[in-house]
Amino acid sequence: WVVFLVAGKFLNRKQVDVLLKAFIKLTATESNIHLLLVGDGPDRRKLQQQSSSTKNIHFVGFRNQSEMPETYMMADVYVLPSLYETWGLGINEALSTGCVAIASDMTGCAPDLLEGKPYGRVFRCGDADSLSDAMNDLVSKKAQLSTLGRMAASASSEWSIESASAAVHRAVLSLGDTSNGNAA
Repeated sequence: WVVFLVAGKFLNRKQVDVLLKAFIKLTATESNIHLLLVGDGPDRRKLQQQSSSTKNIHFVGFRNQSEMPETYMMADVYVLPSLYETWGLGINEALSTGCVAIASDMTGCAPDLLEGKPYGRVFRCGDADSLSDAMNDLVSKKAQLSTLGRMAASASSEWSIESASAAVHRAVLSLGDTSNGNAA
């Protein structure tokens, strides 16, 4: 099985309908996949109707923030299909618990946390085919998802205020480095 997860408020800008289209398309060729939808919101009924003919889609309901680490650990792949996210903190949370992640190219963290990483995929925002392709790519790597998840968790352990502060400190010190002929 490969378990996909989306968590958040069910609003149009979160583009959960695009995820449902992509997932439903994928079920035409893959039967050992599931989608967990965690959250609630004004679009819930519409999304339930859209997915009513697909048995592998599960609406879990709202989960308190304290329950989210357990929720992420139930999944192999976290998906953030939003129209826009200034950052997309759910990606950080998911990666830190060992999930592989997929995000739209309108998610602020995608270039830093997912692009070019073996445990991340980025798709064209609003494009269900592009998302389905990213999901299919990870399904085809089912045997490696656990390893990729460990890589994600390990990488995320380096993302801290302390490590960011140290990087800024090193950058500032390099401005005063005269060994390259440039004085500060």
